Amino acid sequence: MAHRLSADPRSDPLSDLRFSLEIMPGSRKYVFNASARAEILTKLHASLMGSSNNQKYFLPKGVGSVPQHQLLSHTISFFISTQSGGCCDCGDEEAWRHNTHCQYHPYTSSPTPSAVPPGPLSNDLPSVSPNIDNLPQSLKDSMHRTIAFAIDFVLDVLDYSPDETSIPTNETDLRLQPTADPMMKDVFCLVLWNDDKHSFDEVKTVILELSGRGSGPDREKEVDALVRRLEEEGRVMVDMNVVNTNPPPPIQSSLPHHHGQQQQPSAKLLEMARSMAQIDMGVTIRRAYDTFCEQAVAVIIEWLLDISRARVGSDSLILRETLAKELLMPRRRDAFGFGLAGFSNKGSAGTILPLSAATINEVPNPTRLDYMFVYHGKLWKRLRLSLKEVYASVISLSRTHKLTVAGHYASMYHRIVDTYLLLDRETESSIKYFSLQLFTVPSVATHLVKNHRIIIRLLNLLVNFFTNTHRPPEKRTIQQPPAISPFYPPGSGVAVGAATGAGGVGGGGGVGGAGGGATTPISPTSHNLHSYPSSQHVHSIYHSTNTAPSQPSGGAGAGSGVAGVVGPGVPGSGGGGAASTYIPINQQLQHLQAHPTMEVESIPFKSKRFMPIFSDLRYLMQTRPVQRLLAEGSGVGWVGGQAQITGHLSYILPITQTCQLFMFIQPNRRAATVHVEYETDAWISVFNVTLSLSRVVRVLGQAYANAPTLGATNANDMDAQPPLPTPPGTVLKRGTKEIVEALEVVVTCFLGVCRTNGGEVPYQKDPPLLLAALHAQVGQAYSPTFYFNPILLTLDKTKFTPITFHRVSFGMGSSHGGKGKKRSRVYEVVKFDVADGWVSFHHSLYWLLAELYKSTHLLSDEQFQSEFGGTQFGVYKSLRDVVVRCAGGEKGVLAIIDFPLRVLVMVAQIRVGLWVRNGFAIRGQLMHYRDYMLRELCFDQDLFNLQTALVLLDPDVVLVTMLDRFNLTTYFNGLADEDEDEVLHDADDDDDGASTSTRTTPYKTSYGEVSQLCGMVEELLFVLITILSENASASRMPIPAAVRREIVHALAMGPCGFTELTKRVAERFGENAAFEKILSDVAVFKPPEGSNDVGQYELREEVLFEEVNPFFFHYTRNRREEVENALRTKLKKKLAKEGKPDKEWVYIPKPFGVVEGIYKDIPKVFESEVLLQIMFYTVFNVLVLTEGSQGAENGGTQQTATTPPSGEAILDQALHLIMLALVEREEYVSIMAATRKFEEDRNLVDVICALEYHEQYKGYRARVQWILQKMSPYISDEVAARRREYEALRPSVDPEEARKKAAKARQEAIMQQMKAQQASFAINFDDLDDEDDEGMSVDEGNTDEAEANVSFGTCIVCQEELLATGKVFGALGLVQPSRFIRKHPDSQHHTYLNEVLGMVNSLDRASVKKEPFPPLDADTRDAKAANSSSVFEGFPANYTRFGLVSSVCTHMMHLECFQVYSVSIRQRHRAQPTRNHPESIPRKEYICPLCKSLGNVILPVVNPSSTKLNATPFPDWIRAAGINILKSKPDPHLESLQIRNGTGEFVFWACQDPGYSSAVRSNNTEGKPELLEAAKMLDTVMVVSKSFSQQTRHLRDRPEPEVGERGAGLYLPEELLGYTVAQIETALRGIEAPKGGVVADNLTEAQIKMIRGVTSVLTRLAALQFKGRPEEGRDAVRQAIVKRLLPEWSRTSLTSFHSPLLLRDPFTILVEAAAVAPDILRHVLVLTYYASLARGVIGLVYILNKTRSYSITQIQRRAHEDIFGDVRMFFMSVVRHSPLFEHTATLAFETFGEARIEKLLYAFTLPFLRRAALLCRAVLPNAFPTPTSAPSTCEYSRLLTMLGIPPLSDLPNQDTLQNALSGWCAHYGHTHNMSQLNCGVMLDYPGIYRLARLPLALDTLFTFPEKFLTCERCNTVSNDPGVCLICGTVVCVQSSCCVDEDYNNRGECNMHTRECSGMVGLFFCIKKSVVLWLNAGNGSFYPSPYLDAHGEPDLQMKRGRRQFLHNARFEEVRKLWLNHGIPTIVARKLESTLDAGGWETM
Repeated sequence: MAHRLSADPRSDPLSDLRFSLEIMPGSRKYVFNASARAEILTKLHASLMGSSNNQKYFLPKGVGSVPQHQLLSHTISFFISTQSGGCCDCGDEEAWRHNTHCQYHPYTSSPTPSAVPPGPLSNDLPSVSPNIDNLPQSLKDSMHRTIAFAIDFVLDVLDYSPDETSIPTNETDLRLQPTADPMMKDVFCLVLWNDDKHSFDEVKTVILELSGRGSGPDREKEVDALVRRLEEEGRVMVDMNVVNTNPPPPIQSSLPHHHGQQQQPSAKLLEMARSMAQIDMGVTIRRAYDTFCEQAVAVIIEWLLDISRARVGSDSLILRETLAKELLMPRRRDAFGFGLAGFSNKGSAGTILPLSAATINEVPNPTRLDYMFVYHGKLWKRLRLSLKEVYASVISLSRTHKLTVAGHYASMYHRIVDTYLLLDRETESSIKYFSLQLFTVPSVATHLVKNHRIIIRLLNLLVNFFTNTHRPPEKRTIQQPPAISPFYPPGSGVAVGAATGAGGVGGGGGVGGAGGGATTPISPTSHNLHSYPSSQHVHSIYHSTNTAPSQPSGGAGAGSGVAGVVGPGVPGSGGGGAASTYIPINQQLQHLQAHPTMEVESIPFKSKRFMPIFSDLRYLMQTRPVQRLLAEGSGVGWVGGQAQITGHLSYILPITQTCQLFMFIQPNRRAATVHVEYETDAWISVFNVTLSLSRVVRVLGQAYANAPTLGATNANDMDAQPPLPTPPGTVLKRGTKEIVEALEVVVTCFLGVCRTNGGEVPYQKDPPLLLAALHAQVGQAYSPTFYFNPILLTLDKTKFTPITFHRVSFGMGSSHGGKGKKRSRVYEVVKFDVADGWVSFHHSLYWLLAELYKSTHLLSDEQFQSEFGGTQFGVYKSLRDVVVRCAGGEKGVLAIIDFPLRVLVMVAQIRVGLWVRNGFAIRGQLMHYRDYMLRELCFDQDLFNLQTALVLLDPDVVLVTMLDRFNLTTYFNGLADEDEDEVLHDADDDDDGASTSTRTTPYKTSYGEVSQLCGMVEELLFVLITILSENASASRMPIPAAVRREIVHALAMGPCGFTELTKRVAERFGENAAFEKILSDVAVFKPPEGSNDVGQYELREEVLFEEVNPFFFHYTRNRREEVENALRTKLKKKLAKEGKPDKEWVYIPKPFGVVEGIYKDIPKVFESEVLLQIMFYTVFNVLVLTEGSQGAENGGTQQTATTPPSGEAILDQALHLIMLALVEREEYVSIMAATRKFEEDRNLVDVICALEYHEQYKGYRARVQWILQKMSPYISDEVAARRREYEALRPSVDPEEARKKAAKARQEAIMQQMKAQQASFAINFDDLDDEDDEGMSVDEGNTDEAEANVSFGTCIVCQEELLATGKVFGALGLVQPSRFIRKHPDSQHHTYLNEVLGMVNSLDRASVKKEPFPPLDADTRDAKAANSSSVFEGFPANYTRFGLVSSVCTHMMHLECFQVYSVSIRQRHRAQPTRNHPESIPRKEYICPLCKSLGNVILPVVNPSSTKLNATPFPDWIRAAGINILKSKPDPHLESLQIRNGTGEFVFWACQDPGYSSAVRSNNTEGKPELLEAAKMLDTVMVVSKSFSQQTRHLRDRPEPEVGERGAGLYLPEELLGYTVAQIETALRGIEAPKGGVVADNLTEAQIKMIRGVTSVLTRLAALQFKGRPEEGRDAVRQAIVKRLLPEWSRTSLTSFHSPLLLRDPFTILVEAAAVAPDILRHVLVLTYYASLARGVIGLVYILNKTRSYSITQIQRRAHEDIFGDVRMFFMSVVRHSPLFEHTATLAFETFGEARIEKLLYAFTLPFLRRAALLCRAVLPNAFPTPTSAPSTCEYSRLLTMLGIPPLSDLPNQDTLQNALSGWCAHYGHTHNMSQLNCGVMLDYPGIYRLARLPLALDTLFTFPEKFLTCERCNTVSNDPGVCLICGTVVCVQSSCCVDEDYNNRGECNMHTRECSGMVGLFFCIKKSVVLWLNAGNGSFYPSPYLDAHGEPDLQMKRGRRQFLHNARFEEVRKLWLNHGIPTIVARKLESTLDAGGWETM
């Protein structure tokens, strides 16, 4: 649509829009802001709608819900797209191999496939919207005009944009840049472009330093926002400056200013740009006008994306259809028609264009879409991705739209790839990747290949990219052809000519001038560089003027841009030349330079950007319709008067030429004497290139192989799947002719390569029949130069030596019956020494040839007879006829097969160590060449070429060639020839016969060491066995069978995981759709059990025995031995079960099994006498080497023979080769083995019999006997006679039987000895018990001395022994803050109360249930969870209490060593200032030198206390304690040490107590060193605790004195030791106690050591305050503790105990008693337990009062009456002292019932008993042993028994306890009545701690409603969401939206960690699929708890398999969190790497 301006600039909305865009830059002073964006969008929408009456069409009428996808029962792949631009393919029949019959997305097209268009499609596309005609014409016009103008404006702006980021050298160049500014204002902008090379901080620092605007907080925030916008948008404007009006002089220094002068603004911008460019930042400086317009372009593209998603009414197609039509219209250049500067080019309409504008001459009438594709590289990240989405919306309109867009994309593909390969800085957003959306669609691929010649374009791009290593200024991959075209037959002496017409690639026009004859040089402008292709997929081969009657003569074919050549011996002619004149074309690779070279060290090879180009080529070629084109029958068509090759030859010829260019690339030569100086790694890049090419070659080979079945395929079949095998004898109707033509082309090209440097390779005597007939159709003579052009070779001719031949004499032996002449034959073979010549791994032409050979069903003799019999091609009766004719004879074939043979020999020599001086590079090439996944592309192809040679040539010739190339001719010949070229004549040897002497050394070879010689023999045998037994390619094994075979042999090596399995098989097998199904058939899956396990697949036993071949050619020697041993072991077990334990296992080879085709005669090779001689000398020479080793040592006294190097491996392969021969040709081989004699008049039977009872080779006896058994029916006398000769070697007693008997006797003797030892041990054990009892009665006065001499181990620094009487030492420990302990939630959290009611009775029994993996009904269970209000079900963060957790790592250190180590840590920090260290010096942290655990304190190490418990009965003890208190005098000092809050706490146990430091000083007035050292150890705990206390006051609820007062800060008995024991107890919930014990039995040695150490710290702190008192004041503290427990001392507020006891945690009092009075622990236990019971009742009242009964689980009857007795009475007695409280409690009790109250009381008081048991066991281990009880006894009862506490049911009999309880409850009740204090009691959550719930299937997270993945902080769905595994909160991981600007810009994970769990954080990153640990600003990643169905993790979901939650892995994460191991895990990870930090941004 036209969009011209009217007379009035604002007369209509479009004119107003245009006028605004023109004046906006200047009117807004070039500042683009939000208001400018809003104005543009407003005017765009107004222009789109036209008049206001049209607005109604854009108002939504209400759209119903979109139906959900149908759930399909098939395997799902799930990936996370890294960028946008895809489109939904639901309902698209081409996106699915089979119709899934989805009820929501049925196929829309007819069942018959749509035809491929006959040519390029028109841009006038049919309408797809049914409603567009109903719109008013004015609205349609306004939509068209607005969209057209918007796109044209974008293109006009981009005309002036640079192709790449570069900066002018000076201000003059700056002003001369192309610009659209009509005023030429010197206002410039500096624009910075995004890349992946620089970090946020680097860019931020550079901008701050260079901008010169300061670095204050506001500026930093501004720059930070700028950098983040740079990441999001792709580019950002950094600065804008006005240049001075006086222009600088034309010639000046490159420096913009001098010292002492004021710097000009433009100079400042240039300096900034240069500084940025120096560190490789992408930066441009352009006029502000142009930059403003580009920002307007960004808004317009955003608007285009918006309308592509919008609806007109309810129709979503109208706007997209309009957008598509305008994109396919020619552009109008009128947005900047008034520009004045920077113009040099002229457009089609005379418009002056800037230099930066693209001119598209490749297609006529280029459309806007073509320009958009070309200009895509000028855009930045966000705009690129937006445009890809726009294009995706267009191609989803219809199939026609998709084909049309694809055609335009293909036309511009070379431009797109140019930008991608050479210019693009952000390749991940390149439009190049849009090809994946197009090329994988079968109809699109067919259309592009047939009508747009896309395959030829791709090949041109690749070849030119690798050969043009030096790019011209315009940076294009394909350049203009040279002045004289190089594509002519060499040495023909012909004239080179060209036309000046407009032909081009595959286009019309003949060769020659318009007048028809003159040959003129080609000028650079003669060719149309990328001409638009012809509508026929044809290949121009030559021009003839009078060849066909229908063609005009003379200059009828005028106008071709290709070179013409006159045939050999024929003078140049004009348009009326003779019909025999032929003019070869340049063979499709049009744009190569004259002599292309490939430099493997150049950037093209080192860059990996070429790999997607190869992938595009494969995407196109592997679709079935394209495969049909690739194998289409050939012919000659006429287009524009020019003859054109049609069909498959138009594809295989350029592919062959491409392969030819990569032939012999990067050859290697053995470094024989001196090690190579420089080992380059260029071989890696070369392998990447050639293997990518080999994948393309394989797809081409599949096309020929599938040709007979491709004719009837549907166009919508996605992949080229192999057809079903045809029945034997079936004659196929099509395919043979095509593949024979392909072979003629490839072999002709081969012959040309072999003759490159001359040599003795013959010429073709007769032309290939089919190609010659093709040429004859147009009256031209065939010439091989049309198919092979030496100029297209890049190989180094100095290294590619001429191929010559030499004669080799091989063969000896005599007929049976005496002496005779030697049987020798002379063979003429290629002469080449691999150890001395240049050899390359890369022969892509041979790989192509192998792929063609694999079409065995098309190359059989029957197929040749059917295709060519009775025709002019009847000479072709077999494949051999084709190859030999094209190669010029058998010598040509020998030359062809020599190259793959050289590679195989080089591989062998590298493996045996002959190339060791070539360094690691040659080993790396070998590893890649034979790698499991890659070998099918190269190594297997070379072996198959050698196997094919056996059917093309005489097998004897091939075998001798192999021996000659392996340099083993003399080894197997039995002759000591010095000159292999000298022929030995029989006349000179008429009387020798066989030698009678016995040889003890092998024949002379060129290998200096026996190990190398034997290694080469082993490698030769491997090749022989492979080519004689491997039948996969020869039989054209179906893909499922091949996949099964690969899986079976991969798993035969041992069980492995799925990923490891895919690495063991070929790449295409692992990607096959049937791979997993076949795997499940042949293997058993063992799901992972442990946290570090992965799923394992183990081969089924029946498959192992039936299908495994130990000599599988993919096995190495070691692998083969492993498989043999595994088979032998398992078979022995099987035979033992069957009652055959003595039977020996022998693997019997399977027959070759090929019954038809050209390879069916491979078994005939076993009839070869050469092969027989090889088998003989293989065994014979091993025996010679073995016998030669006897007597070699100790002056000839050595009697035992030794096995030569590789001797056993050689025999192993030799016997297998003999067994293969017997399996295939049993009778013939048996007779030959007996009749053919060799050296020493011995035959093969003789050496086999000599091996039967050989002492060194007993392991082969069973196989030798099998061989002799097979031969016996045919040569029984010979076998018997030879066996008799070696009967003397047979031992009288079978050594194997003797060994078995001896082993059995030894076993019986050992059993008898063990019985005697057991009896003796039992007697001695009783004596030891008696001695122990006696020892225990020894006077205890010696125990102290014994303890002093006890060793605690060694110091891990100085390694000295740690003794109690020696230097002070301690255990390395960590004290860390924690918000771990959970308080039971009240209010609406009834779920947790139900969990408590459903708890098991015993938490010391295992609770984890083993679930199957993958979990059952994962989707159903996840869907149920998704319907709940809280998906992740985390624990609320506000229901936790704060404390300190202590731990030790079990390693100990002297205190002075610890101080030295601390100094070394500081030194390391100073030496590595940029490293993110694992420890923090300000936090007093360190890393254990041994286990790398994190620590910050050193704890005392003490022995278990020997204190005896007070044995006084509890009532008596209470009475006595009261009397003692009454008798005691007031202790003012003690009272001053108690905190004034009335709780009874002591000030000296508060970590911020100001009296601590003075107490330490006063206790060391004597200056004793030991006291000082002890104080230092104590000080480590106090300093760390004080630091945490100062920072966490807001997290503690306990009433504390103010800072500076006595007793301020954390209370250590409660919030250090008590909290630590509570953490240990919580972590042990659900853990099975050993031997049916109690929870205390689960304590580790480290935990016990830590509890004792912290207890001793508390003891020491108390002792500091009572200097000089007996027992360090313990009696006084003991009395205060007892006073706190007795209620009569807390009746008045005047005492220190006016706060009710029930408001304190009773466990804290127990800890205090353990520290200073462990002897009264049992009595204090009773009191604190009953206090805990009463406290539990009060806490329950508060919980139940806020809970609704109907939502709580019902319990029918009580289960613990024996423990709790009358629950109601106890419950009411606790609350009766407060009427209001009693009423509330009564209501709660009546509502919930006695059974539930009892269960809750059980659950909430059980943790106290468990914690008390842990504390008591650690402090007094002997006083609290584990009780014996019935297995059914609940944990509560067992703990009461262990601790000696009477149960509540016995309370009526305990008067003392009743009095105490009554006093405590009365005190609480009175306080509650007066409301003096906060009387609420929060109980700890008693259940098993769980992490947040994660869905069973990971992909479920992406299907959750947005509300569940919405970040609460920014209220958006995060691009990278994470889930806090503690509370279940969703956060943004490392995002810019949620940053704590007040706290060093910390990320949201760190922010949430402070709010949720304190110092440590635990998150699951959803998209990365990893666990994130955080600890105090550091962090690390941990493996995901999700595994795929194969039991393997998939980081970042790259493999795309569904992942399921693995319980063991998730449980491991939970255990690390429970045990507070996160700090240590993080520290160990950081210690192992040089971490750069940045974790605070998470």
